[in-house]
Amino acid sequence: MTLAMDCTIRCLRRIKGQADYRSSAAVRNAALYPDGEARRNVLVVTGRTGAIAMIQPMTEEHAEEIAKHVLALMSMEQRQQVKYVFVDNPSQKL
Repeated sequence: MTLAMDCTIRCLRRIKGQADYRSSAAVRNAALYPDGEARRNVLVVTGRTGAIAMIQPMTEEHAEEIAKHVLALMSMEQRQQVKYVFVDNPSQKL
């Protein structure tokens, strides 16, 4: 199985209760969901055919955060079938 992983920030910019990432730190932390809790990134994982295997809102776009979501949302059997993972910014942590 082949997986392609990509994060985007555009579609979560207008979620109510969290300030836009372009706002000042004071505005972002004064929002209902402060900077550390705001989910501004969406992880999209697709298979070889382009079918979506996972869509998950995330707080950070770091390899550790991506790995945490993949571990939580894909079973061991599913993960064992993966031979290749394509990302735009590869990391050994991932």
